[in-house]
Amino acid sequence: MSTLTATAPKYDCAEALERFPGILEDVAKGASFMLVNAGPEFVQFVRLDPPSPSYLDAPPKKQKRIGFMEGEGSVPKDFDTMCADEILEMFGIE
Repeated sequence: MSTLTATAPKYDCAEALERFPGILEDVAKGASFMLVNAGPEFVQFVRLDPPSPSYLDAPPKKQKRIGFMEGEGSVPKDFDTMCADEILEMFGIE
């Protein structure tokens, strides 16, 4: 990621709006700038480098299960089809 320097250009909001397409092109090339409002800087624009391919290819982290209810209940094997006939009948499907 780029970092700002003391020499980074500073634009007030109105000027930045007028020059925004050109400013974005400069940022895409690696430049940075500050947005100011009545004096103090309040936004910095810098180019973000894309994530490394190794980060994108990493397998998702497995969430740790809490497990405090382990062994306290069970799910019937026919859970997905339980009461299917009654449900279809309620919606008028035979």
